[in-house]
Amino acid sequence: LQLQKEKMIQQQQKAGMPPSAAKTMNIQEGNFVTEAKDWAGELISGQTTTGRILVVLVFFLSVASLVIYFIDASSMDGVEHCQPWSSNTTQQIDLAFNIFFMVYFFIRFIAASDKLWFMLEMYSFVDYFTIPPSFV
Repeated sequence: LQLQKEKMIQQQQKAGMPPSAAKTMNIQEGNFVTEAKDWAGELISGQTTTGRILVVLVFFLSVASLVIYFIDASSMDGVEHCQPWSSNTTQQIDLAFNIFFMVYFFIRFIAASDKLWFMLEMYSFVDYFTIPPSFV
């Protein structure tokens, strides 16, 4: 990896770019992606205080979303009862939870080292089948 960076810097220097600018450009490009992956990895790992809070929040919101489903499914009006979205509090809360779960999915995606494998994980499939229907 170090040899690739040095070779790239040499090519940029041949193109007339000063050495300091070439190094800075390469560091900034690689640094942003690396920083984002590190940040996301720390956040979802539960090893930091913020990560622990996020993991606990995901757990409680998942349970709360299940409770909302039970409330909606056991209403006396039946499951297929149409109600305006503006007056349906449980749907509004569930949508907010699902927006949070979607953001959490993207954080997990950023932290994944192998993006293809991440897309084929079981938890990703759970997200595919639970998050999008809330927006429909």
